[in-house]
Amino acid sequence: MAYKLKTVLLFIVIFLTISSIWAQEKQRTAVIPFNPINILKADAEVVYSSFETALVQTDTFFVIDSNEIGRSLKEQGYSLFDCTNEQCAVGLGKLLSAGQVILGALSYFGGSYTLKIKVIDLSNGKTVYSDKVSAGSLDQMSEAMELFAFKLAGLTYTENEEHRIAHQFSELFIDTTPSRADIYINGVKKGTSPELISRVPLGRIRIEARQGNLYGERVLKVTENIKQVQIKLTETYGSLVIKSEDSNVDVYLDSRWLGKLGSGSFRNLSVGIHTLELKGQGLYWRDEVLIPGNQSPVIEASLQEYGAVDYAIPEGATVEIKGRMFREVVKGYGTLPVPTGDYSITVTGKNYEQYEETGIIVPKGANISLKPDLSYSREYEYEQFTGKLEESERILNFGYLLTYTDIKRFEDLKKEIEFSKHGFTDLIPRVKSLIERAKEIVGAEPLIESVEGDENILEKEKRLEGLFVQKQELEIKIESSLLEKNRKTIGGWTFLGLGLVSGGLSGLFYYFSNEAYQKYERFWDTSAYIAPGTSGFCLIVSSILLLTRPSTEHFTAELETVEKEINILEKELQ
Repeated sequence: MAYKLKTVLLFIVIFLTISSIWAQEKQRTAVIPFNPINILKADAEVVYSSFETALVQTDTFFVIDSNEIGRSLKEQGYSLFDCTNEQCAVGLGKLLSAGQVILGALSYFGGSYTLKIKVIDLSNGKTVYSDKVSAGSLDQMSEAMELFAFKLAGLTYTENEEHRIAHQFSELFIDTTPSRADIYINGVKKGTSPELISRVPLGRIRIEARQGNLYGERVLKVTENIKQVQIKLTETYGSLVIKSEDSNVDVYLDSRWLGKLGSGSFRNLSVGIHTLELKGQGLYWRDEVLIPGNQSPVIEASLQEYGAVDYAIPEGATVEIKGRMFREVVKGYGTLPVPTGDYSITVTGKNYEQYEETGIIVPKGANISLKPDLSYSREYEYEQFTGKLEESERILNFGYLLTYTDIKRFEDLKKEIEFSKHGFTDLIPRVKSLIERAKEIVGAEPLIESVEGDENILEKEKRLEGLFVQKQELEIKIESSLLEKNRKTIGGWTFLGLGLVSGGLSGLFYYFSNEAYQKYERFWDTSAYIAPGTSGFCLIVSSILLLTRPSTEHFTAELETVEKEINILEKELQ
């Protein structure tokens, strides 16, 4: 019997060890080149290289080579420092088959350099770690990267309230009640309980366990004699105290509206890292915040005056929007919140000439439209013209039956080449020869189109370009209106529910205020008066929100009209 028991225990230990090794396999991690804000890209590259080297030295992650990241960025139409937002980082990480990505921004302001990073788990798109470090010089910043990287790996301990790199480690078996909880050491996820965690720093560390709204933690000094830790989880919520001079702004946590800032106190929040946003009245503030269990951290939020840029960039191009303390690179179309001030833009793309514009003023609470007039690059336009010429020459050489329409198409190609600002003089004799051969085959005199007809075609082409721009603007307006409509719908139904609950409570309070409860008669009478008032207020607010929801019908109808006109013009120009 004793032999069998020892065998079973040995099997359990072996199983847990193998499971632990498997679970703690190095995770593929992509470190995105840091976004340089108010500094040179070369300086950002130095700090990025120091951080990447330090992260490899932690021996915790499989760090994807920066050259591979650079190649993937180029394939997506970005340069090395153009991946500046979560959407780009998540897409790039998935392309590289990474498990997580590290996105950072290095800025210089007031004589100090600051690096802010966050780690995004690609399995769910959530931020699982965030940190920042400041230094007085680039050399000091590069030196700080070793400790910064080891903190991210969870391989530090605290002594006299300071983080220190651990050089001695132990194994620690961590179990929780209930089991299957995520285990975090110094804020870094290490596995799922029960788990044998390797490379646990010797010294003072914080161990946390989370499972939904269940939470538990232990702060202890790990020694070689400590081999096991048990953590009991209880239902736990966090809270925040937000301090700001502007109390009449909206508060959002992970894009979920919490209400007006008011006194700044918010309770019953999920423990973990969240994106906190404050916005309204032309003001905006955003940051990643850690909400611990059973604690109320104080967040100092200095709101800035903000506007927005509505951008519409042709496919294959990216635009760098750069201000005094702001830099963002975007593509496609959308709306980007930006601090008020003076901006410059640089549009680049494989098939386009670089476009630059300065002196763009973004006022408070206003949206400005950004639709750069791009020109094709000489190489791309030459490639397009020669491709059309070769196709037309093949048609002639194979003896296809030509019509006047073909001759008109060849003459239109000649006009495009002649009107190009790049001056393709070597292609003009070639296209003229093509037209003459086509006329000989058709057996007709040279086809002369009226000036009025040419002008009509040019007008239609310009009209078509304008319609495409109008279509993009309408799509942006429809999307914005739908977001506003959904927000007011949720708010309206919420206040309606509160109104109905308050109405029900008023009846209940009236019942409690009879003679059987004379001792608390004043209390219940007061409650019976307050509840109907609250109910009426909630119903009024609900009605206002539901009745003032923006309609998208006129935008949708206008979009349908524009699309119909686009289809008609495209058919006429074929």
